[in-house]
Amino acid sequence: MPPPAAPSATATRISATPAPSCAFAMSIWSSSSIATGIPLGTSSTARDTTLALLESATSAGLTTSFDPNLRLHLFPDQDAMRATLNAVAAVCTVVLPGMHEGRLLTGESHPAEIAEFYLRAGVQEVVIKLGPSGAFARSATQTARSRIITVQPVDTVGAGDGFAAGYIAAFLGGSTLQERVDQAAAVGALVTTRRGDLDAMPTQDDLRAFLSAEAAQADVPSV
Repeated sequence: MPPPAAPSATATRISATPAPSCAFAMSIWSSSSIATGIPLGTSSTARDTTLALLESATSAGLTTSFDPNLRLHLFPDQDAMRATLNAVAAVCTVVLPGMHEGRLLTGESHPAEIAEFYLRAGVQEVVIKLGPSGAFARSATQTARSRIITVQPVDTVGAGDGFAAGYIAAFLGGSTLQERVDQAAAVGALVTTRRGDLDAMPTQDDLRAFLSAEAAQADVPSV
């Protein structure tokens, strides 16, 4: 897989792109294409369009990322869901499942095994959200486990979006794998301390202040 294109600009706000109310949810953010699994269960047109757009984005040198965001009720059965979502994941640069999603989609039970499943399929990086235990990230050559960040949440609705936005922003900014997964965990945690989803996304200054605070100073668990 060719290396991702460098971002053309640096965003001042770390922000997930809200899903539009159309047949597919795919947005261009700087030099990155972001896809979510929710529209893939709505129709064959949505599935085919999303896959075609992701393949075109990859061919154009864009970084592509995929959050499965499982909605089992949108698919006729689990086999159809697995086949659809894994086909989309396989053409993306970065895949970001939660642990429960990873188990359902791959049949594997350990973060490292879930990551290997997608790396074998051609994904460049796999990042597995582990809830309060942080996150696990793996590429073909590196493995990282995020620091564990403890906060007092007031609204968890935007945690997954914050995590993905934090990771992608760090990825496009050229950060190391460890820095990427740490930023993702920090943004995901910080979002839960505010109400809302997109409105709760932090600025770079917010993030820097948060990472320097005592709540973000924890040992990185062993991989």
